[in-house]
Amino acid sequence: MDRKAYVKVLHFCCQTVPDLRAYYNLPHPPQAKVMFSLAKEIKSLEVGQGRRISKRKPNDIVEYISNKGEVAYGQVCDIFRPTGIGHEYSDVIKVIRGKQVARGDALPIYLEKLNVLQMHFGSIEYIYPPQVVSPVAYCRLPAWSLATVNPSYLIRPLGGLSSAPSSTNDPMELDP
Repeated sequence: MDRKAYVKVLHFCCQTVPDLRAYYNLPHPPQAKVMFSLAKEIKSLEVGQGRRISKRKPNDIVEYISNKGEVAYGQVCDIFRPTGIGHEYSDVIKVIRGKQVARGDALPIYLEKLNVLQMHFGSIEYIYPPQVVSPVAYCRLPAWSLATVNPSYLIRPLGGLSSAPSSTNDPMELDP
């Protein structure tokens, strides 16, 4: 990791391990928890119930609970495990957070009825695997599609699907 990324990841990991120290702050006291600048890259990661995420299509855009406690969407850039001594580190996921496209016409009303969001991706955020809800279905749109200058994505969150139980009384009997 370069120094700038290391400082951001260290700051993020210090939220859960407050006594974590940087490797360059010498000397280290006995029994210190030190994070090194090396990290192990993880190709794909299971986030529960058989769902896997990775930085490759089709599992690279996820729904997650942000550090502020709100539902967010992001594109996975990296999944890695920081190394160090004195503490077993959890995996860290680097995502580019999505922001819903603000529009003034009637298109958002139709997209909302279809339970589809139009998103742009911008700022980088770090999250832990338990924060990930699920990968989401998406379609990448080129620039100038749906009257937006930049490339965007249409995202179909799973939370909007019907939770009504399906009917179990099927009148068709194949083998009595």
